[in-house]
Amino acid sequence: MDEQEFSRQQKKERARERREILDAEHGSTYSFRLSGIEPEDAAAVERLNEICRGVGVTFELSESKFGGFTLATLRVNLKENNVRNIRTRFAGRDMKEVRFPDDDGVMHPATVEKVETLIRRDGAQKTAERLGMSKSGMYKRLKSAREAGRPAGEDEEPCSERDLSF
Repeated sequence: MDEQEFSRQQKKERARERREILDAEHGSTYSFRLSGIEPEDAAAVERLNEICRGVGVTFELSESKFGGFTLATLRVNLKENNVRNIRTRFAGRDMKEVRFPDDDGVMHPATVEKVETLIRRDGAQKTAERLGMSKSGMYKRLKSAREAGRPAGEDEEPCSERDLSF
């Protein structure tokens, strides 16, 4: 094999590796043709996106016109690495309840609004110590709680009706 042929093969191999990396970052897109889009379909797709937020799956409805025809399409974008992480790393385990002591030492379940209030009042580092976790772990937990959007339970003493379970 001469040097020029070897160089071409190296370039092809590098291009293939770059495509694989980009595919992993952007995910795979699957398109489905629909006979039409009803008003409730858009609401259903929005609900699916809310449910799958943070999982690595997004849904998109679109309509395009060609001549006198209207084509409706449902696109599903799947980031396989995200889905694989959720299946293996978390394995369906529930998150451990986080409790924190108030100023009198009484333990209370944490909610998103309470944690955010503590961060504004005492600072992030002290709040994380009070919750018994690292600062980065606390912010990751806040982010995942917002993405999950689980309303605070009755035992969690929510600050408002829109407060989320931490």
